[in-house]
Amino acid sequence: MAEDDERRKAFEARFLELKHKMEVGLLTRAHTLRDAVQRLLEGDETARKVLKLEGHKLRGIAGSYGYPQLTELAAELEQRASLSPPPQL
Repeated sequence: MAEDDERRKAFEARFLELKHKMEVGLLTRAHTLRDAVQRLLEGDETARKVLKLEGHKLRGIAGSYGYPQLTELAAELEQRASLSPPPQL
């Protein structure tokens, strides 16, 4: 009985640790993406590479932790960031 309690506590601790790691990863990606979008809107085309890389990382995190809709959105972001910039008018 005590051994089962120890296992359950260890499992719960590991679960909370993984949940925290996932939340930090999502927040980090969100902040980096927001900054890159702002830079891109200001004309910094190098931000496109950041969007592609961070979109890829976000897709990995979302997929690993079972967020299918976020995974799809991140894949779309990654794909759109890969497109050529529109021609200057």
